[in-house]
Amino acid sequence: MRELLRLLRCEWIKLKRSRFLLIGILGTLKNIYVIPVTELTPLSALFFLIRILFGGAFLCVTQLPFIGLTIRTKGFMVPMITVAAVILVNVVLSGTGVAGFYPWAASYLLVTGHMSGQSCPAGVSVGIIAGMGLLGLAASLGRVRKEEG
Repeated sequence: MRELLRLLRCEWIKLKRSRFLLIGILGTLKNIYVIPVTELTPLSALFFLIRILFGGAFLCVTQLPFIGLTIRTKGFMVPMITVAAVILVNVVLSGTGVAGFYPWAASYLLVTGHMSGQSCPAGVSVGIIAGMGLLGLAASLGRVRKEEG
């Protein structure tokens, strides 16, 4: 458990020290005010920033099961193969009506606003994503506790 907390703390520090977001925001503001861009305004830049942050949050939650798989297998080959399989299924399902039930496609559909054309309600998709994230987190923490004790 301590090892997982230490790992998460180290990743948070790396993210906190990362200046990519600040550089991106400053670059966007520079492009808005210095170089005239006809369709990019501060309001639309904020709109896209919020979409990017929501999409990043959804994708972080959908990656939690892979953390548990990495801890369980003690290597990177099995999780990489699993991620490739998930991506292929995502590509196949992205244009179908059941894409809202597949968490990785649902996160894209929720952020872009294309969920209305799906047979799955948005609340169900958010619930599936949250449930999968909680199960992945519980599996990861359970495996770490089992290895420590």
